Amino acid sequence: MKNVKDIIKGYIKNDGADIKDEPFYIVDLDKVTEQYERWVEYLPNIQPYFAVKSNPDANIMRLLATLGCNFDCASKNELINVMAIINNPERIIFANPCKVSSHLKYARENNIARMTFDSIEELEKIYYIYPEAQVLLRICVDDTNSTCKFNSKFGCHQHNILKIFERAKSLRMNLVGFSFHVGSGCSDPLSFYNAIEDCSIVYDASKEFGFDIRIIDIGGGFPGVDKTIRFADICDNINKAIADFFLYETSNAIIQFIAEPGRYFTEATHTLVMNVIAKKKEADVIKYYLNDGIYGSFNCIGYDHQKPELIPLLPRDGYDKIYNSTFFGPTCDSLDCIYKDIPFHELNVGEWIYVCNFGSYTVSPSSSFNGFSVSDKKYIKIRDS
Repeated sequence: MKNVKDIIKGYIKNDGADIKDEPFYIVDLDKVTEQYERWVEYLPNIQPYFAVKSNPDANIMRLLATLGCNFDCASKNELINVMAIINNPERIIFANPCKVSSHLKYARENNIARMTFDSIEELEKIYYIYPEAQVLLRICVDDTNSTCKFNSKFGCHQHNILKIFERAKSLRMNLVGFSFHVGSGCSDPLSFYNAIEDCSIVYDASKEFGFDIRIIDIGGGFPGVDKTIRFADICDNINKAIADFFLYETSNAIIQFIAEPGRYFTEATHTLVMNVIAKKKEADVIKYYLNDGIYGSFNCIGYDHQKPELIPLLPRDGYDKIYNSTFFGPTCDSLDCIYKDIPFHELNVGEWIYVCNFGSYTVSPSSSFNGFSVSDKKYIKIRDS
């Protein structure tokens, strides 16, 4: 079985006809299968809906669909792409609490009925466009232990919940459940326990309105790689909370729990491989120019708070001199800076470096600004290599 370095070397080997210096991803689809099997082992009673926004890779989505995963979409294009793969609207949740009206119309035309909302205004919009929709109220929960917080943009606060219940009842809307999101990159397993407890309070309050509540969507925030938090610890808290607050409902198949993992499925699948295209050295300071940057895969530094590790493909002697180094992307924008003034061994022009566990919120927001293409992909199965 080859390791990642051996696989990279196979792709960058020049054949004499072309210069190979463009960035690319190595995508290991076996990682998707491993993560799905792990999910079923730890959370057997929670149906995953893959958050397409994390990485809308068609090969990953096809594999997940085959494995039995459903899909969380937030826009018309995501709905179109997923429907092209599964052609089953019942396996989709339109989990954007603030939808574009034309996208909502597309959902109605394609019988994609399950969707979230978090305000009276959104509920009324759904009523006028898709009155038969099956709606889930997204509530605010504590997201202080997450790197990407959502409460400032999404979620219904507790003091508005009863007003929404009253309006949903007057419109005769089909309120079927509740959803929440503890935030992306959650660092505290207890956040899930507390959020499910909060949801149980809302569920109890809804009973006097006579709604047929049958779905609880616990959102995302699951790690793709165990670093600051372990997936197993999150699962322990989730399973305990369900047993503590929804035991009767789950034991009697009254309520189904679902979730929206994105990063969980895609983070470990991608390894980004880049070339040092230029270099400037002055005394103990070196500026490097890479062929991927902030407008490409490294937008995740600013918007997803990631801190990717740059790894040289060639081995380094532990006694090599360390330089004060800055890494720029390839565009003409001076703000296209990956890292500034960090300690690093000296690299040569034409040398390759790579980043592991780089499959979430890297490819999907990438652009071709300044004419630089989004990094290509090479699909592999490492165990079969």
